[in-house]
Amino acid sequence: MTHISRVAKIEGGKVLNLKHKLLGIVASGTMMVYSANHCVEIGHGKIFLLCEGLHYAVDSPDSDGNPFKAVTIEITPQIVQRALVSLINNDEEFLFSRPQSSCCTASTSVLVCNPTKDSVNALLSTIQACISHRGTSAHITNLMHQLLRNQCCPICGKLFNRAEIERARFVSHIHGSLLSNATIEHLAEQNNCSATTFKSQFRELFNATPHKWQVEQRIHLARALLLSTALTITQIGEICSFSHTSHFIRLFKQHYHLTPHAYRRKNGGGG
Repeated sequence: MTHISRVAKIEGGKVLNLKHKLLGIVASGTMMVYSANHCVEIGHGKIFLLCEGLHYAVDSPDSDGNPFKAVTIEITPQIVQRALVSLINNDEEFLFSRPQSSCCTASTSVLVCNPTKDSVNALLSTIQACISHRGTSAHITNLMHQLLRNQCCPICGKLFNRAEIERARFVSHIHGSLLSNATIEHLAEQNNCSATTFKSQFRELFNATPHKWQVEQRIHLARALLLSTALTITQIGEICSFSHTSHFIRLFKQHYHLTPHAYRRKNGGGG
């Protein structure tokens, strides 16, 4: 059920390029997720939501040596829309406006909630049922009910925010091409609009041109790799789809006001 546009396994971890949100629960071990300027630790029994885009994830076993394992399901706008209709019919939409619980940690693109110990197995089973039944409305709705009962309102709020749903429909193709060189015309065609309309809608959503936004996402990924791996500057530039190392260094310095090497040295990176 999990469809990731590109998974690049590199030293100690992997680069995830997500077209859609990824909802999951950790069954064993721990995962460190580097996303934009944030690093979030996701441990055993935690529910997590990774939003669309680029992430660098490093898995590690638990204290008993059990390898990292998580059960995940891709949450498409279509799945969310079906579940939303069911939840509205049950008068539960008001739950999504609750303030974020102290049990939740969040960054711009990673949310983590702590369910009660007694509910972890039930949540695992429910996600597995969603996967087995290909995300049918009844199973997804049941999953959302469980998330709400476990004070995971921030995750549900992120999933069911109406603006977020519309945004997700538009950006899936964009996020899927972050590490490729897809043209504006190609992306516009995938979104069934003209290049002019696409650029206008893009600027409205992201407050940037498509090229500028794409470069920023690649630079954020490069920063994560600088701090969490011992890869060379050239290797990182290649993974992040920069055509030349000199070009990568110049763009990184424009963004962080330091060269990649100086930034790594200053922040204690290097794996």
